[in-house]
Amino acid sequence: MVVKVSKHVDDRGRVYHPYLASWSETSTLVELFANLIGIFSVEPPVFSRPPGFAAAAINPIPMSPKPPHMASSSMAALPH
Repeated sequence: MVVKVSKHVDDRGRVYHPYLASWSETSTLVELFANLIGIFSVEPPVFSRPPGFAAAAINPIPMSPKPPHMASSSMAALPH
């Protein structure tokens, strides 16, 4: 799958929508998803790679290492 750049999705797959920009205490994920479903049903954010699509043309998103407080060994110390 390849990210389709549009006014709602950038080349890294980050989503932009007025509902997100105006997020408040009364905003809900249900409303956000309803908005995104409406937008993405008309303009899908991804598409299949065409045959022969060069893998080198895709710029993977660099992953930063987890901060020390997020390491799996420190998670074991959390109460369950």
